[in-house]
Amino acid sequence: MSASTENSKGKGYAAIATALMVFPTLICLVADYIGPPEFLQSWFPGSQWAQSGIITWSAYLLGAVMCLWMLFVLPAIKPKKPLTTILVCVAVITLYQFFLAYINNGTGLYVKYILPAGLLVTLSSAVLSILLAYRVIPKGHTPSAIAVEAAFVSVGLEILFDVQRTQQVDLRWSLIFATAAISIVGIFEAVSYAVRINKK
Repeated sequence: MSASTENSKGKGYAAIATALMVFPTLICLVADYIGPPEFLQSWFPGSQWAQSGIITWSAYLLGAVMCLWMLFVLPAIKPKKPLTTILVCVAVITLYQFFLAYINNGTGLYVKYILPAGLLVTLSSAVLSILLAYRVIPKGHTPSAIAVEAAFVSVGLEILFDVQRTQQVDLRWSLIFATAAISIVGIFEAVSYAVRINKK
């Protein structure tokens, strides 16, 4: 597969994935700002979640979507100027973190969970994007690299949550996810190797 064909496929995947993430998130932001219907407002008496004119729960959804985009879409784009692109992403994430700190009034939830989780995702995505853009990781291995990155981030997030909640690391769900991701990588690499051998 030529480099141009690979880049076209990567950009096509990125465009579709971005659209699938952005449009539902925009709908949720608008729905959150408008507020729930009257028959649902009674379910959250006195809660900010039931008020119109402010953004509450959808802000966290926005953050989750941004993290997913950086994990699964940004590396696949292989930007021509990775450092510039990553700096822009870091700036956006930083502004978002300030926004969350504002709506949470700097609460412990932000300091303990949101900020370190955002830093972990940003750093891992930046490193992988640079490795792919400069071809340290050979072309054709992008899906495997993203799967390994997702496994690494899942383990890191569970360590963060375990330490904050119980001061003990008790990996469970992340190990299951990481094992599944690595298994997918193994299958993908085996199939790719078999295809290359048959072509020869």
